[in-house]
Amino acid sequence: GFVDWHLITLFCGLFIIVNAFATTGLPAQAVCWLSRHGLTLTEGTLLTLVATLLSNLVSNVPAVMMLVKFLDPAVAEPWYVLAVASTFAGNLITIGSIANLIVIEQAKAYGVHIGFREHARAGLPVTLASLAVLLGWLQVLH
Repeated sequence: GFVDWHLITLFCGLFIIVNAFATTGLPAQAVCWLSRHGLTLTEGTLLTLVATLLSNLVSNVPAVMMLVKFLDPAVAEPWYVLAVASTFAGNLITIGSIANLIVIEQAKAYGVHIGFREHARAGLPVTLASLAVLLGWLQVLH
């Protein structure tokens, strides 16, 4: 009774879809394309933008699982940026993080309805402010 099978199924499905997408080679091609144009995921601002976009397309954990394949284990900063950016990005819209969906589902049991718009009304400014702090931190570092 404590297991939310719908959310677990959704989470598993997201991992299956993201892995299937990764096996197409399209993510690697996109990273190569960016690189040819002088843009690399080692650059904090770009990584923040990519993490934010992917987190809100497929949720932040599956997005991270796709992106870590393109990070150099010997360089720590992009790993920190990805961790912070994907966490902050997860607040933007309801699907940005499975944690959002868990809270929304649990709230229903108490008669609280949190819809996409209600969440975005709070999530958008919180996410933008949080990401601005991250980007400011990156500017201070460089």
